[in-house]
Amino acid sequence: MTIGRADGAERTLRVRDTAEDDTPPTTRREVPWGIRAGNAARHLERMPQTSDYLAFLAAVPAPASANAARDKAVQGKLDGVREAFSGPYVVDGAQVTARPMFRMNHARPAAKVAMVETCAARVGVPARPAIYGQPTPKQLVKITQALIDTGCLPKGPGDVATRIRQMQWDHGIGVDCAGYSKEAIAATAARRPELYAPGNESFRDLDGKRAGSFAKLSVADARPGDLITLDAIAPEVWGHNVVVYSRTTADASQKAVLGAKHGPELAAFLASAGPHHVLEVDSSWGAGSEGNPCGGFRRDTWIYDASTKTWGSFDPRTDPPRLELSSRGPSGDAYHGTYRPR
Repeated sequence: MTIGRADGAERTLRVRDTAEDDTPPTTRREVPWGIRAGNAARHLERMPQTSDYLAFLAAVPAPASANAARDKAVQGKLDGVREAFSGPYVVDGAQVTARPMFRMNHARPAAKVAMVETCAARVGVPARPAIYGQPTPKQLVKITQALIDTGCLPKGPGDVATRIRQMQWDHGIGVDCAGYSKEAIAATAARRPELYAPGNESFRDLDGKRAGSFAKLSVADARPGDLITLDAIAPEVWGHNVVVYSRTTADASQKAVLGAKHGPELAAFLASAGPHHVLEVDSSWGAGSEGNPCGGFRRDTWIYDASTKTWGSFDPRTDPPRLELSSRGPSGDAYHGTYRPR
């Protein structure tokens, strides 16, 4: 439906419910807390953002925790995983970083696969994990640099980081959501839980076989380093996995600011009894069948209304950004559970 704005324009609000939802999951781009604090230096790769979405993030309450020191340390490690997956790379004598591209089971020409295997052997790392979408940061960066050194980097147009990501996509290497989450959990867990080999990890058995390694908890208790799993909604066939970067509860004054800045639909969503939990989550997000530039690593923001069990998530590709509400879960998928390594 369309909703009038004060400036006379209209904005589209797509509201999802349990009776109707045939829209593929949307993708959003990373906007770290550093951008909100005015520290653009922390942003590894400046990506297009709508001014309205940036204003929304600026009004989101800053993380608060009863164990702030622990959470800050975990967030530092999560930032380290992001940075390790991003290079650096040397291109024409200059050092650059590039967010890791998404990787899933899209077929690649045999010649491209052979080139990956040759480059991996040359730098002494296995090729299969990167091809399966579940490499370590070191494996992905080494193979990517070898491809650059071999002359596989597209000539342009586009900046170097964009071309590096395109090269990863074209050669069928990168990281999927489970692969990224696995590395994040391994880096932050107090005790390493049971994690599967590259190509086998999907986090689909945490309520069963691996219940001894992961404790299930509520969204309200999520903290940095926890895992959230989502189930696919038809016509999609894959679920999703993310790692919590922060969780905070918006108070009345913060909700008033958010509602005033972003119109009646968000104000109505925030007017319920709540509480409204604001979560930042890290993952490698789907890139469609053509390598959508929104794919790969992003840090997204979700809002969960505990009183109505409704999720709100945003698509910053539209201006103004589209607010999507769903009783099933965020980002076009169904919420399955929140888990903490034991």
